[in-house]
Amino acid sequence: MKFKLYSFFALSVIILPSPCIGATKKHALENKLTEKIQEQEYRLKRLELEWKREVQDHGAAARRNCRKCFNLSEQLAAVKIALKKLSKIKPSKYDEKEMIEKKV
Repeated sequence: MKFKLYSFFALSVIILPSPCIGATKKHALENKLTEKIQEQEYRLKRLELEWKREVQDHGAAARRNCRKCFNLSEQLAAVKIALKKLSKIKPSKYDEKEMIEKKV
């Protein structure tokens, strides 16, 4: 770990650690992952609210035949699967190119 030396008065000296390049790249990947996870969580909440609204509007028989309800339930399932996949990814094992290739 590298150290930077800062002097704030003639008598006091403070040494602060500076992050190395590898750590900042890992943090950048972690930030991208958390951003994508938050985006998917927001999408999941929005879809759940919309699905609940549609379900309340329809009766049980109409809900089975409603195409919009079916599509919303499919989207909900897809978002839940994407969240599971995103939560399993470890940023230290994947670099940016691999994440882009997997289209996560």
